[in-house]
Order: sequence, then structure tokens, then C-alpha cells
Amino acid sequence: MTLASSIGLLATALFLLAITRLPHQQREASRWVDHTLEVLARAATLEADLATVTSEGRGFLVDQTTDSARRFDTAARLVAGDLAALRVLTADNPVQQRALDRLDPLVMTRIIALREIIERAQAGDESGAMGLARTPRGRVLTDQILTEVEGMRAEEQRLLTVRSTAALRGAHRTMIGVTACAFIMAASLFITVALLVGRTRARALLTKLRESERRLRTAAAEAAALAAEREATLGQLTEGVIVADRAGRIVFVNEAAERLHGVKRLHVTPGEYGETHDLLTKDGCEPHPPLDLPLARAVLRGETVTDARWIVPRVGLDGARFDVSPAAARVFGASPEALLEEELLARVVPEDRPNTGAFMRRLLAGEVEEDSILYRATHPARGEVWLEATGRLLRDPATGAPGGYIAVTRDVTERRRLEETLRHGQKMEAIGRIAAGVAHDFNNILQSVMGGLELVLDEVETGTPAHGFAEVAIRAASRGAYLTHHLLAYARKQVLSPRVVDLAAFIAEMRTFLARTLGPHIAIEVCVDRATPPVEVDPSQLQTAVLNLAINAAHAMPRGGTLSLGVCEESTAGQHWIVLAVSDTGVGMDAATLAQACEPFFTTKGLEGTGLGLSMVQGFAEQSRGRLHIASTPGEGTTVELRLPPAAAEARPEARQPGQEGPLAGGRVLLVDDDPDVLVTTGAFLDRAGFQVVRASSGDEALALLARGGERFDALVSDYAMPGLNGAALAVESQAVQPGLPVLVITGFADVKEAVALPEGTVVLHKPFPREHLITALRGVLRRDTEAADQSLG
Repeated sequence: MTLASSIGLLATALFLLAITRLPHQQREASRWVDHTLEVLARAATLEADLATVTSEGRGFLVDQTTDSARRFDTAARLVAGDLAALRVLTADNPVQQRALDRLDPLVMTRIIALREIIERAQAGDESGAMGLARTPRGRVLTDQILTEVEGMRAEEQRLLTVRSTAALRGAHRTMIGVTACAFIMAASLFITVALLVGRTRARALLTKLRESERRLRTAAAEAAALAAEREATLGQLTEGVIVADRAGRIVFVNEAAERLHGVKRLHVTPGEYGETHDLLTKDGCEPHPPLDLPLARAVLRGETVTDARWIVPRVGLDGARFDVSPAAARVFGASPEALLEEELLARVVPEDRPNTGAFMRRLLAGEVEEDSILYRATHPARGEVWLEATGRLLRDPATGAPGGYIAVTRDVTERRRLEETLRHGQKMEAIGRIAAGVAHDFNNILQSVMGGLELVLDEVETGTPAHGFAEVAIRAASRGAYLTHHLLAYARKQVLSPRVVDLAAFIAEMRTFLARTLGPHIAIEVCVDRATPPVEVDPSQLQTAVLNLAINAAHAMPRGGTLSLGVCEESTAGQHWIVLAVSDTGVGMDAATLAQACEPFFTTKGLEGTGLGLSMVQGFAEQSRGRLHIASTPGEGTTVELRLPPAAAEARPEARQPGQEGPLAGGRVLLVDDDPDVLVTTGAFLDRAGFQVVRASSGDEALALLARGGERFDALVSDYAMPGLNGAALAVESQAVQPGLPVLVITGFADVKEAVALPEGTVVLHKPFPREHLITALRGVLRRDTEAADQSLG
């Protein structure tokens, strides 16, 4: 009895000890996992910073900017910090410390070499810098550095696997001990109950036994949860982890290991996993050379491709293909079996076949060890797709003679689309900046020219040769202003005044106008759905766009033809459009011409064309939240569709309330412009309209005149872009000196209203403007009728 009690007490103590050890084991295992993950993360940071050092060092040879040099120095400091952090984190690991002892001098040598390249380039020795950059020394150092870092990561991964396996085994042993103790404790309790007490006491002890069994089950569940947590932790690692038991059976493979091999290989021996691979380079951005992927290496070893995500064909000297992966079905829309029966270039677009064939011949002839090409192929459902292929020469192991090649092909259609979108956006941004700057300077020049010519017309008798010459010069200057307007339209910088427009009524009006403009040899047909909702656009710019399209159509029909105007509704890809179509029966365009049709300054009209018509229409469409679509067939004609979103709600023009009346003539006007020529011509316009004009050549001078007191001004007419106090700031300051002073801002810029905050009621008049526009705008301002003034600008 005493022995049974002692055994029971001992089993209970061991049971409680095992139960209390489980949380400690869990915390200890978690701490080691966190430590390993921190080391792996710091190693990844070191690789990224090293990649930045290398790219910025070489990038300096391209742009030679202080920004590149500064980014290089910053990255070099980060690399030093990464090495120091790794040394602290691995202080308890002699293997990692020795690796860092080897890594430190390699990194410093690489940084010093890159710094020498930068210093030579900064000193003007570009040939010396390029010579250093082309030496293989940098590549060798980089490979050695990456090898050492990879070794450190492998060591940490090994430690993580060992520690995780030990934790799982410890939990398993603890579980066995808990189970054994529980059984011993239960047996001891049973013997004690049988010897010492009767049935009533036995029932009570049996209840305690059941409670112990419940605790046993709880402990078993906690042990299972611990094992599941370990597996979840390993599964989240970006590094591949494969766990095998002593018999060589693989018991666990995380998702990263599956991705690294390109295919699932869970039923092979551990010996096949002696080499690990990353699908990303050390900066985490660009893929490794495709032929270094494990899948491609498997093909190089002569294995059969079974489940590749990329196309991996192997081609013999006679052009016969030995393997084609199933990924070809996705890219080419055909099975591997069907592709094996086709000519190698059958699905390559005709224009790219010469280069693609040359790529294949170079590899088959052994002229290059490795080569790459970007080409287009046809897909039965997707149409034209862009593919990027990297090929490597295969040699006979015995003789070294060329024996065919292996090629890894990727679908890069989406990448090409994104690149084209980015290039187009950058081009539009650059053109917009250039157009805005050119327009400002050009508009100031045109303002002086047109203003001076209008004043000359006042002095010359009508009908004289001088009067005619002045009118010719005014028309030429107007064409220059029109050209500037086209540039701003293409660059989406023109000023728009959107209104609700009924396209059915608009086309009806345009038909009469176009009939007179195009002449009798062009027949005009109209097909309009009068139930089509209205659109919200600038009507004058819409008229200009349609006129441009109609004139282009007429040029395409030199011997006459039919011009068709149509309006309808259309829904595509979830977007509802109101479509205004202009079609002709002219000569049409081939694919090359169509691809350049909307490029600025591209024209097929020779010297008489500006090359801005279609580009202006495209800019207007996109600035109006719409799209421009062109379809053309040589010999059959062209259709241009202006797709616009429907108006949110039909707006009605508000009835204008008569504003506060001001002096319409004879008023005192303060005129400000830093361009003396514009100041002279604009001042003369106002003088001859009956205004008393006080002139100032700067914003500061004008503000001093306002602050002087005495006679008040009836209006302020100021240029916008001036050195010192500009027109916007002067407009604001003028309200503090003379509250309620009407302000008219004149400018050569296109987007002043959007770019600056002007006082309420300020009107903006864009250069170049004729005299009547200036006078009408000023009279509108004096009436406090800004809407009338704004309308005078169109």
C-alpha cells in the first residue's frame, strides 16, 4: 500500500512537472525561431543594400548626377550597418562569425572598387571609369559576397530546422512521459482506493481519475497545437524548408520549397534537394537568368518536363524538339503535342520571323553560348502576344560539339502593355511641360504682333496695300495662335468650358456648316439616334475637333466621296459611352500609318499639314474624360470615334442677373505688364476705347500706385507671370488696399485658374486676344458680370 501510494505521488509529481514544462518549451522554441527569422531578414536587407550599392555605382556612369553618388554613399553606410547587426545577432555562433570574418573584407573591397569608379568619373576620366567597370573583378567579388551571404542563410536555415525538429521531439517525449505518468498515477490511485477505502471512497477517487484523464487530453491537444504552430511558422518562411526523417522519407515541405523547384516533388529522396535556388535576385525585383532555374536545369540534365509554368523546349541540331512544357498551351493556345508537329516559327508573327530565326540559328551553330530575344506570336483567342526567350547552347559531353539548345520562354505581354502606358504618360508629361512653356512665350510675342497690327489698321486707310498687308500679317499671327492652341490641346493643357451639349442637335448644325466648308464633291450623311443622352463638353472645342476630323476625311477623298456623321450609345467593358463617329470612303491607312496617326507633327499631307489635327482631337477627348478610337482599312476608308461619357444630369443655363453697374467707358484703369510691347499695345487698346489708363511695368509699382491714395481706380488689368509680385499676388493685395476692385488677369499660360487662387470674381483672359475680346471682358468685369466676361473669351 505504501509502495503504491509512493508510486502514485511520484507519478503525479512527474505529471505536473511535464505539464509545466510544455509552455517553457514552447516559449524557448519560439524565441529561437524569432532569432533565426531576424538573422534571415537582416541577411536579406544586406543583399538588397549591396544590390543598391552596385546599381548606384554603375548608374553613376550613365547619369553622373550627385543624386546617384549620394544614394551610393547612403547604401554603403547601410551595408556597414547590416554587417555590424549580423555580427551582434550571430555572436553565439562561431560558424557565422567566421563567415562574417570572410565577408567583411569582400564587401569593403567591392565598395572601394565602386567608389574608385565614381571618383574617376567625377574627375573626368570616363574611359578609366568604364575600364574599371568592365573588368571581371567586380563580378567575381559580387559572386563571392553572395556565396558567403547564402552560406549564412543556409546555416541559419539549418539551425532553424534542427531547433524546430528538436522542439518537436522534445514535445513528443514530454507527451510520452505525461501519458506514462498518467497511467501510473491512475494505476496507483486505483490500487490505493482498492486497499484503503470502500466503494463510496472509490467513486470519489474515480472522479479524480477522470479529471486527470481530461487534463491528459488537454496536454495532448496543447502538444499537437505546438507542432502545428511550428509547421505554420516554417510554412511562412520565404526560404525553402524540407524535413525528412531518418529513413529518408520527406515528412514536411513548405510552400517556398515547392515554388523554388517550379514543380511539386514530394516523393523523392532527400539527396535530390542538395541544391537550393531563389526565383528572385538579391534585391527582390528581377528574376534570375531563366536558364538557372531548377526546371531548366532538369531539362539540361535530360529529364522530362512535366509541370512547368514557363515554356521550356529542348531543340536538337536538326531542329527537332525533344520536349515542350504544358505551359505552351496557355501562351500559344495549343497543346505541346500540336506544337511538336508544327514548324518552329509557325506561330511567330511574320515581321519577327527573321530575327527569331537568326536567334535559333546562332544557337544551333554554336556561335553563342547564350542568347535572348523579344518577339511576337499569335494566340487564337488573345491575338498578338509578346514573348521573351532566353536560349542556352547544349554541347555533346564527350566531344564538346554543339548538340542543340534549350530555351526558356516567358509571356511578357502585360509587362509590355505597362511599359507602353508608362512611356506614353511620360511623353505626355514632357510634351505638356514643353507646350505650356512655349505657349506662354509664344503667346506674349503674338500678343504684341497682333496688337500692333490692329493698331496699324486703325492708322491705314481701308483698301490700301498697307491695309491689306497688315490683314495678311494678322491672319498669319492668328494661325500661330491656332498652332499653339493645338499643342496645348494635345498636351491636355487647353482651357475648357464644359456645357451640356445635345449631340443630335449639334450634328444637325455641323452638317450645314461642313457642307459649305468641304464643297459639293463631298456627300454628307447623318445617322443620329435622337434619344441619345447629352454630353458635357466644351462646345467650341467639340466643333473644332469635328471640323478637324471632317477636313482630314475630305483630304482622304480627293476625288470625292461620302462623309458620314453618326451618334449612338455604346457600352464596352462596363463603361457607358456616347459615340460621335466620323467616317469617310477615302484611301484609308495601313497599320504603320495608323500606329502614328495621333503622334504630334506626324502628317501625310506634306508641307500643308501641321500634324496636330488628330493629336489635338485625342487630347480634347482625354481631357473631356473620353477616348479616341480609329479604325481604318487601306482602300476602304477610315472611321474615327469620339467616345464621351454621358452628362451626369441635364443642366439648364441660368438666367443672368444684372450685376452692379460700373463705368463702361471713361473709367480709370490700372494696367500692369512687365513686357513693354504688350504694355504699349494693350494700353493703346484701352485708350482708344475711352478708358483713362495708368501704366505700371511691375506688380510692386502697381501696388505702390494703389496704396498712394487719391483718385481710386475702377479696374485692375494685370499680367499674371511677372518677376517679383506676380498678377495673382497683386490681385489679392489690391483687395486689401481697395476692397471690391474689379480684376482682369491676362496671361499666356493655359491653366492659371487651376494653378493659383485668385480673388472671387476675377476674370482670366488668355493671350493672344483681339481688341474686342479685351474690351468686352473689361466691360463685363466693370458690370460685376464675370460670366459675360468669361464667355467673351471663347
